Amino acid sequence: MGFLPFAFCFLLFFFCSVQAQQPYIGQGTNDCSVTTNSALGYSCNGVNRTCQSYLTFRAQPPYTTVDSISTLLGSNPSQLAAINSVPQTATFDTNQLVLVPVTCSCSGQYYQANTSYVVQPGESFFLIANDTLQGLSTCQAIRNGTRGTTVNIFPGQRLNVPLRCACPTTLGLDYLHSFTSPPQVHKDIKAGNVLLDGDFRGKIANLAHARSAEGQDGDFNLTKHIFGTKGYMAPEYLENGLVSTKIDVFAFGVLLLEMITGKEVASLYKEGIDGLSGVVNEVLLSQDGRDNITGFLDPSMEGNFPLEFAGFVVRLVEGCLKKNSRERPAMSELAQSLSRILTASHSWELSNNISEYRNLKDET
Repeated sequence: MGFLPFAFCFLLFFFCSVQAQQPYIGQGTNDCSVTTNSALGYSCNGVNRTCQSYLTFRAQPPYTTVDSISTLLGSNPSQLAAINSVPQTATFDTNQLVLVPVTCSCSGQYYQANTSYVVQPGESFFLIANDTLQGLSTCQAIRNGTRGTTVNIFPGQRLNVPLRCACPTTLGLDYLHSFTSPPQVHKDIKAGNVLLDGDFRGKIANLAHARSAEGQDGDFNLTKHIFGTKGYMAPEYLENGLVSTKIDVFAFGVLLLEMITGKEVASLYKEGIDGLSGVVNEVLLSQDGRDNITGFLDPSMEGNFPLEFAGFVVRLVEGCLKKNSRERPAMSELAQSLSRILTASHSWELSNNISEYRNLKDET
């Protein structure tokens, strides 16, 4: 199964709020002569025609420094350093996973981030796409993106390189919160109200108790009729009847927490620790750090995921579960963050497949 248990879990909760990974056109990544079914990119059908997206890259000589990776992939070195929590002069260990922020935008029918590359001796389109760029582009896309380029390339030639990326499409909770007037609150987000279609995409169900988040004169709405599911209800709603979009964010965080741990919410509370936010904070602030995050996650995933992504998701959960509703992120922020993780996770999985291909090639 490998990465599939984590990917399945991830897609389930992710598509409850947003469809971020648009249909990918074409799969012909290994045969550069194929032009009728070339892998050109993700369909440009998001809300935004331009967004910041994230790629993943495994540091490999000569691309092991912040500056060299930024130059290769057309990223801003200061942003790359910041997102990876390293100084701009840092050198990454070989095979270390690096998050790479890029500007993703529509180019015709497809999303792409643009960079350029100078051909080195002995390189071909295939080697540039699959070895140097680790599958972040395809030989067909590079050929199509460089005018006047034929089958043959020569050292010193500069190629225009489109990198695969995507911007999110808004659905689900983000639509209820951000694109209805006045904003609507579901009030009962939980696992039982998320249904899966044939493609394992989550659909929000049971909108019977949804209501406006606005009270009189634009203030928060108050209710004396508390409705919801134990464990999923935000403290300000349960204790004071305060209705806002942030109570859905809290419930979404609980749902997310259940999925990444493989446990029901009732079993996640710990004696002596104040609420779920305290449970997650204990993991994040532990001196064991990375090992503690790994032990916190569903063991059925068997560790087949990038720990950097897992830590980022746990921090998102912590943000959703904050006691002060004003400190919780909006669903639109969560949608953007999760879309970046999903895009990066596909890139990570592809880079792993390329590494396996290299190992198999070396063995034969």
